[in-house]
Amino acid sequence: MVLLNGQPLSSYEPEDLLLNRSFKYGDGLFESGRIYQGDWLFEDQHYHRLLNGMEALSFEFDQTDFRFQLQTWVRKAIESFPAQSHLRIRVQVFRSGAGAYQPAASGPVCVVEVRPLKGKEVYEALDPVSLVDYTEVLLQHSPLSGYKTSNALPYVLAARHAQLSGADHSVMYCDDYVSEADSANLFVVRKKQVATPLLEFACLDGVMRKQVIRMCETLKLSCQEKPLTAADLRAADEIFLTNSVKGIIPVRKYEDRELDLKRFG
Repeated sequence: MVLLNGQPLSSYEPEDLLLNRSFKYGDGLFESGRIYQGDWLFEDQHYHRLLNGMEALSFEFDQTDFRFQLQTWVRKAIESFPAQSHLRIRVQVFRSGAGAYQPAASGPVCVVEVRPLKGKEVYEALDPVSLVDYTEVLLQHSPLSGYKTSNALPYVLAARHAQLSGADHSVMYCDDYVSEADSANLFVVRKKQVATPLLEFACLDGVMRKQVIRMCETLKLSCQEKPLTAADLRAADEIFLTNSVKGIIPVRKYEDRELDLKRFG
């Protein structure tokens, strides 16, 4: 199910919207997550990050009105599937109108896409993954680095590097420091101490990242946000990734080093 400003696109193809500003200039941002038993998990956190990102991109909109409208569209898309379906949601917002680098308008256009998760995708987090380093394109911290903007080419190149290397994901860097994986935040465990990169190292302000930090606090486990390097990954007892669709994902291999998954958890 794909809705454009709440209206179904029954014969949607990716090329249908190729003149929009997100396609032409990367002038937009998105949220993605998981639907479980008809509910968008951590929905409030996703809306909060999306709306703050829209303000950071200088959209002209009323937060309260737009959120109410968007929630209506999201509910409409979700309700087109059976209640017990395992679903993935993606909300894409881009700036309306024409113009070149200087936009002719600044209102939001919204695409809500909901699709079923199938087979292995439903429980994909149970499958440990492998990581390789990607340093050809470095991430840079900015006021936008904590959001999922449409300027995602570094992540595409990192994911492509992993694919060509026979790995599942790439580790991305900000200067000499670990930032994140190509589609997930990253955590390491060393001597029962949990650590994850600071947001200042250009990683996404991830929804599941926040949940893990909170869970560690609840369980009275040490969890630090701090600078991490490749040496910390090589010395880690455990490495795991987090994102809103797959949850917590164990890492079985980093570069040439096999990790002992018996320690995981």
